[in-house]
Amino acid sequence: MVPVSHILWSHLWLGIASDAFERARTFVRAAAKQKPGQTPPAAQRLSHVMSDLSLLRAEVSSALSEFTEASEEPGREQLSTMASALRFNNLKIAASEQAPRICQGALGVCGIMGFKNDTPFSVGRHLRDTMSACLMVANERIHQTNASLLLIAKEV
Repeated sequence: MVPVSHILWSHLWLGIASDAFERARTFVRAAAKQKPGQTPPAAQRLSHVMSDLSLLRAEVSSALSEFTEASEEPGREQLSTMASALRFNNLKIAASEQAPRICQGALGVCGIMGFKNDTPFSVGRHLRDTMSACLMVANERIHQTNASLLLIAKEV
């Protein structure tokens, strides 16, 4: 159950972060249309957000591929290892920490237009929803579990 739930939640947070990025991108494009030939200052901040989003996408995609591959093996023993538990616990931690950073970055790109709730660039709800990610299943509790596993795990 843990791999599936962590992969599911991570994809959900990735989707929220992706939408926040797209709103910020739309904001930057709108600013660029107002001054043709000039790159808006927010475009550089958007590039930083894109880097963070790319990392999150890669992490979630990699975990899904690993899970799918392990699920297709007879007996699925690989999913029962401590290394596997650590892998998917770390996915949850990474996604729940990275998604709010992406949404906060998108808010930084959009400024007050991203903070207001009545604009097409609003990312306040995105930020709020992703901030709850580390609380739903507390990251500190998962870190405690990982710490115990690391003491006895032979491979990681």
